[in-house]
Amino acid sequence: MQRKVIVIGLDGATWRLLDPMIAEGKLPNIGKLRDTGISSKLMSSSPPTTFPAWKCYSTGKNPGKLGVFGMFHPDFRHHRISVPNSRSFRGLELWDHLGENDYRVGIINMPTTEPVKKVNGFMVGGPFSSSSGYTYPRELEAKLVEKYGYRPFLDELVMADQKEEHTDAAKSVIESRFRLVMDEIKRDELDFIHVTIFHIDTLQHFIWGSPQLADVWQYIDGKIGELMVKLDQRWTVLLISDHGFGKTQYKFFVNNWLIRQGLLHCRYGRGSVLARFGLSSNNVYKIVNKLRIKELLKKIFSLQRLRKLARLFPTKDDTVEILSLDKNIDWDGTRALNNNYSIYVNANSEKERRKIIRRIEKALARVVCENGKKPVEGLLKREEVYMGPYSNKGPDIIILPTEGFEPKSTISLSGDLFHSEMDSMKAHHRMEGIFVMNGRGIGPRRIEQLDIIDVAPTILNIFNVDIPEDMDGRAIE
Repeated sequence: MQRKVIVIGLDGATWRLLDPMIAEGKLPNIGKLRDTGISSKLMSSSPPTTFPAWKCYSTGKNPGKLGVFGMFHPDFRHHRISVPNSRSFRGLELWDHLGENDYRVGIINMPTTEPVKKVNGFMVGGPFSSSSGYTYPRELEAKLVEKYGYRPFLDELVMADQKEEHTDAAKSVIESRFRLVMDEIKRDELDFIHVTIFHIDTLQHFIWGSPQLADVWQYIDGKIGELMVKLDQRWTVLLISDHGFGKTQYKFFVNNWLIRQGLLHCRYGRGSVLARFGLSSNNVYKIVNKLRIKELLKKIFSLQRLRKLARLFPTKDDTVEILSLDKNIDWDGTRALNNNYSIYVNANSEKERRKIIRRIEKALARVVCENGKKPVEGLLKREEVYMGPYSNKGPDIIILPTEGFEPKSTISLSGDLFHSEMDSMKAHHRMEGIFVMNGRGIGPRRIEQLDIIDVAPTILNIFNVDIPEDMDGRAIE
């Protein structure tokens, strides 16, 4: 009997949220898959960010072999901050290896697949895709829009003040993914399917702990139950997440701290003219919606350009993305710049680099928040984390935050080092995601911990496809 595999990527899923809901009987389908199959914590990439975590899953490799380490990379040589896309990554993915062995694949909505590439089957780009041109083959897009009302991303979920008011819209977007998958299963032309449910990650950031979030999780569980009814014994089902999640109480503005240390020179000013006139990103979004020019702007500007324009405006908590301040950075004078969990060092020699790292280590150890706690639990150096030809392009320091703190690359225009999270994002990424594998011949087994790079070789093993020697992960027996 020919084996088939479906991977349901639940972006940001964590057992710390799902286990209690399963115990209360609120997630019967996820609970059944967990209890009758193999389950484990799934450790994310380091640091636990969407880029490159999903690619670590699909390639079975650590970021040192991929060349991408985060959602953006400071480029000290060319005086800019670069934002990677799918073409920035090096290496083949598991569906490339499956395609070479004549297996047909369907990849749906996985972050890091923008822009899409040719596969033996089809690919629908992830949530950071442009509003058009996000499918391979290209003509698939029209079918998705007509039949499923397909949208790559629900922008109002991010920009609106009241996120809870948009959970029904999020469910509609989630439903379009499941409808597409169930139709493909009915067609029975694919051997491998990957689908990512991304918007649960966005919701967890903003409405962690709310009844509305629990309701969306129950909706997803119901859709998984509907899907399971349509699968026959040929199918092996995997539930995975790119990283975990956890409640946070304080933002720690690392770039503001680097400015105070004299390591980052950035002209951002105290306060903001735009903020004083009430021109926050949320308010500008309301104006655009009221004037009904959102779709017109999408036609005039590329998605990347629109995002760059949006970053020029401060958020309602008076912070601005470091990405929008790249022209204000004194690149030659700057010695360190932060990208959330990562600190990149700008040095003229290895001796100077190590000196700057030691200085940062000692100074960070002395930082204390207003609640009396240290925001940083520990630090890792890149040589402790990465291996491969691109390791030296990675961050020099990786921050291990104390529980309840989130290191942020955004600049606080007030110059503050800490903001309470209670009025904005309520939860952030953590290392421990989820893993479940269920199917014919797989009995109940609990594994304490797996790595996200173990998933690709495990799937290739199911298909009896040779595991490439350059994969870092190991197949689960």
